[in-house]
Amino acid sequence: MPSVKYNEAQQEAIVSKEKYIRVIAGAGAGKTQVNSEVIAHKLNELGAKPEEILAITFSKNGAKEIKDRAVRTAGHELPGLTATTFNALENEITLNNWEKFGFRHRPSVIDDVQDLPMCDILLRRHPILEWTGSSFKNYTATSGFGVNGALRIVSDIMHHCGKLLMKKKFSDITYQDMKDDEIIPVNSKELTPSIVNKIISFYPEYEEMKKGNDPEFNVPVITFDEQIAFAMRVLNEDPDYLDNNYDFAYIIVDEAQDTSEDQIEFLNHIINMKKFKSLIVVGDDSQAIYESLMGTSPEYLINLDKYLYEIDRKTGIKKPVKIHDIVMDTNYRSVGSVIDMANKIIDKNVNKYDKELVAFREQGIKPTVEGFYRKTDQKPTKKQLEAFKKTQTPLKLQEGQYDKMARDIKALIDSDPSINLNDIAVLAYSKNELLSVADKLTELGVPSKFGAPEKLVDNNRVQALLKFSHLIYKDVDTFSDDTLIVANALFDGNLIEEDSDVIVEKLSEVMDTVKEIRSSYEDEKKKLFLGMLRSLAHGDEAVLNFEEKFKDMEFEEILKYCDDFEIFGADMQYKRSELGDGVMLITAHSSKGLEWKYVFGSVTGFQKPGNRISSRKVEEMRRLLFVLITRARDVLKLYGVYTVSGNTIETRVYNMFLKECYEALDKTFAPVFTK
Repeated sequence: MPSVKYNEAQQEAIVSKEKYIRVIAGAGAGKTQVNSEVIAHKLNELGAKPEEILAITFSKNGAKEIKDRAVRTAGHELPGLTATTFNALENEITLNNWEKFGFRHRPSVIDDVQDLPMCDILLRRHPILEWTGSSFKNYTATSGFGVNGALRIVSDIMHHCGKLLMKKKFSDITYQDMKDDEIIPVNSKELTPSIVNKIISFYPEYEEMKKGNDPEFNVPVITFDEQIAFAMRVLNEDPDYLDNNYDFAYIIVDEAQDTSEDQIEFLNHIINMKKFKSLIVVGDDSQAIYESLMGTSPEYLINLDKYLYEIDRKTGIKKPVKIHDIVMDTNYRSVGSVIDMANKIIDKNVNKYDKELVAFREQGIKPTVEGFYRKTDQKPTKKQLEAFKKTQTPLKLQEGQYDKMARDIKALIDSDPSINLNDIAVLAYSKNELLSVADKLTELGVPSKFGAPEKLVDNNRVQALLKFSHLIYKDVDTFSDDTLIVANALFDGNLIEEDSDVIVEKLSEVMDTVKEIRSSYEDEKKKLFLGMLRSLAHGDEAVLNFEEKFKDMEFEEILKYCDDFEIFGADMQYKRSELGDGVMLITAHSSKGLEWKYVFGSVTGFQKPGNRISSRKVEEMRRLLFVLITRARDVLKLYGVYTVSGNTIETRVYNMFLKECYEALDKTFAPVFTK
């Protein structure tokens, strides 16, 4: 047994001998540490070999954390242990069999910079003359491009066609599929059945482009949906593939609330390996927050016994498995009053595993919630200012939500000089809300940092990499603005401050590298280019991430990617693993798995304008609100604008999630409007 003292549920999860285990691990219940102890127990007590253990989780960072913790707990390196994601394992199987699927060479995972140019080519080849609505505000047949209008719609439809092909024939895919699955807006008037069906007809051509077999786009790429589709084809065609290539016997699935139907079917292949011994599925349905974003569902965790099966290899008969349940419901993170509120919010959901969090800590400070009539402070009119000059009577102006949040944070910091800024976080639904709060904090002199992904086009080192690729294919032998941008990045941004002789020397070094690359063989060109990439990065992980992207590309494909990036990469983002000091500004989605002593949360963006919101979406947003609430250790302050839309009594739509926060704290939700 581990030397750390665990509660009864945690101990059972670590040492249980049951073959199929479901651990419902509530927020702050010690799930991550228990997972590492499960691995250590199998290695040290059951005699498992590292290569027999497969730990699957939702994200790449989560997989790394599981591996790192397992190593620390075991006390030694575990080179054979596999900690990965469903997508990464499926991609590994696909890439090991890429020739079977018709790719010109080993593909890379698709992104906007590759996807949107293909959609642009398709629209230029096959103009849809009747499509003239608002979607074309960023796209025309003459000027081209635009990443948010028609190209994005075509991209979404192409991706969904690929997903549907796992269940039906291409000839059976229609406009109705796109409407039913909400790929196109429900009330869209411009996207008629005729237009959508024409877009669907592009798919076979799009498919050939992805394989690298098109004269205008010859870079092999693969989508996330294809990773599992191709992997499943391999496993279905060769039932012994996993047994012949892997030694997995002990399977741990973390963050199981964020699995999809396809991933569960993939898991069924794994648990039917000949070497398989046990499965432990860990998750919390109350924290399933990616249903509408990634097609996952808490359904597969809640009703796990309906989806897992053992298969008789001789008869092919599938037999349901018997699940042993363990509930870890003790929260060690938050004070009791925060947990009380979280329980009241999530209890409103119907589709859930019936449980209630129990706080280990003291009751603490009760959370607060405050409603507003506007997002920012009301500015006085000219008439009000004139009246004030005459009477000196204080103006009655409405306070704005974002200004109040910033002022409350400043007041907290001023009240105690020992408070660490890194213990404070602002959580919101959208990045735009966070930007608004950031501006207000800056005005008050409070440092802040973004935990949300940053746009790569705003990174000067990324820009330098793109400019360097320009120098290679533009065949320019004289100094230019591009040369200066590259040289300045190599000099860590300080070249302009140097003497002219130094500047000329560095510019010459850049051009010498360009000439060397041009005169080298293909393999050497790529090697030299990647060397320059690392030099430009100066350790910046956002830039170094490009090297992984370029791994399977040919040199000319890398140059084309850089060229396309400037046109189609406007929305490409990168989330850093390390940040500086300051108040954390982070979306509720990105905050999952994190915690802070003080949390200031905005509920404003949780409900979108309009009257229609499905019960399924309501439950997903409640789960997101639950995640936001349970990030707070000691202090939780919630804020929100009362209304979502409407300016009159007849049209006004109130923020239902703000109202539920009021009710959870036994406060009356009764905004008073003058009109």
